[in-house]
Amino acid sequence: MSSPPHPVVDAPPRQGEDWFHSLAASTAGVVLVTDGTRVVFANPAAERLTGLALDRLLGTAPLDVVHPDDRRAARRRLAARLEGEAVEPAVTLRVQRPDGEVRWADLSACVIALEDGRPGVLYSGHDVTAHRRAVDELTATRARFERAQEAARTVTWEWELAGDRLTVDGPTELVFGAPAGAVEGTGRQLLGRIHPEDREGFLRAVERARDEGGPLVAEIRVILADGHIRWVSERARAIAGPDGATERFAGVATDVTERKRAELALEKERDRAQV
Repeated sequence: MSSPPHPVVDAPPRQGEDWFHSLAASTAGVVLVTDGTRVVFANPAAERLTGLALDRLLGTAPLDVVHPDDRRAARRRLAARLEGEAVEPAVTLRVQRPDGEVRWADLSACVIALEDGRPGVLYSGHDVTAHRRAVDELTATRARFERAQEAARTVTWEWELAGDRLTVDGPTELVFGAPAGAVEGTGRQLLGRIHPEDREGFLRAVERARDEGGPLVAEIRVILADGHIRWVSERARAIAGPDGATERFAGVATDVTERKRAELALEKERDRAQV
């Protein structure tokens, strides 16, 4: 769906210029006006965003401060606005400062009538660099965590006891042999995947950790869809609610099949040697 054409907003009357300048100077947000070829007004926040002092920023081509990778799209939007075409008013773009630092800005734009009657574009918005960097860091941290989970063949999980709600995060196919949607849901569903010979022992470990508020430690066999067996190490801690009673468990499940097979093979060799 296309946006409606931008209405043209008259520039403040000359007697109101001081009021407009004072307002723009006092706001924490970016305010910048261009006639399409040069910057004709900028407030202190725009100076901080672009890294250019006012005497350098005024008269600068507005696209010169835009990051090269964003410049083509910015040029297209600016030209369309000045021609009266419908353009989304909000945009996020990168600004490249003279020292090479890249800043992110969320801006809104509207067409205004300049003093000489020509159309101009008023940009207002905020420097969102800190937010973007935080998001990028969280994304990178999440990616590192996921790679570590895959390398360790480990998933994290949380089990809310009152509603029997189980959430699982990580490479569930490497641990339980099934996608996350088939594993998470309820603790009862998870119990159904545990080998019958290990189920009762696991439930006793859960009850003991729940009642004592201590750690949950268990090694269980999980039955895969194809009938194969996978050994899984479960480690969790009990988390108490306001009344002091355990309300949920938070833990990790790790595929230890190879280690367990090696241990069992060693036990068999020892038993054979004792015969």
